[in-house]
Amino acid sequence: MLRGIIISRFRKSYLKNIFTENKHIVIDGEFEKFTYEEFDYIDFFIIDPLVDTKQYWTYMEWIQKRYPKAMIIVISTNSNFVLKSFEYNLIDYITRPNDLDRIYRSVEKLLLYNNIKEDCLHDIEVRTFKSFELYVDSEYINMGYNKARELFAFLIHNRGNSVGWEKIVENLWPEFDYEKGHSSLHSTSHRLRKKLIEYGIEDIYEVNRDSYRINVELCSIDNIEFEKRLNDDNSFEAYKLYRGNYFENERYDWTIFQREEYKKTYNHLCESLIYG
Repeated sequence: MLRGIIISRFRKSYLKNIFTENKHIVIDGEFEKFTYEEFDYIDFFIIDPLVDTKQYWTYMEWIQKRYPKAMIIVISTNSNFVLKSFEYNLIDYITRPNDLDRIYRSVEKLLLYNNIKEDCLHDIEVRTFKSFELYVDSEYINMGYNKARELFAFLIHNRGNSVGWEKIVENLWPEFDYEKGHSSLHSTSHRLRKKLIEYGIEDIYEVNRDSYRINVELCSIDNIEFEKRLNDDNSFEAYKLYRGNYFENERYDWTIFQREEYKKTYNHLCESLIYG
């Protein structure tokens, strides 16, 4: 368990909610100004220098002396503190505090520095033939019919490859300009992550800078399994996986080309099963 302190005038609850979504993190104190209160043990500090810019460096010195192994995360739109801050035990400096994905990456970095690896202990099944469906430990997960669901589907469609935000916006919000689409993507990404957290499978969702991916190695996905069966000359098993056309019941324009390709493959498969 990692124990931390948050020092921020305006973002205490916001930051606490994000960091403590992870089961390995506990916040022992939230303060609006620099505190010299001593705790038995602290693993990390989250600091907003604008609490008191004059006392910022004094406080960094105090942390280094009192908690020499404690890691420091600085969150501030003011980049003037960046270079010198790295003279201390700084592991991250976030200049975009309203960027949820950026803060989630800081959580991941904190876990990485402490050799804490999130292992997915659930059986995750994704179905793309006919209807798009998600199952966790054989339980159907109702994701609703919203952009978070479509984002998840689009990343599944991209088969574990990292997808840049521009490509996502072009496909999911073609009517938006890039600025509005980028903003919509950030809020949609946050809703998707919260949904995955609800079922304990958030570690399949990876965001790195402005690219997004689903780790398909942690999932069983029917279209990928379909292709594997065909490559293994297991035609009948492949046939049983094809419950309907690719994303048949979904109105996603970006599925059209791949749907037609799978139709052709399936028709050839049926012919080989009938005529040998």
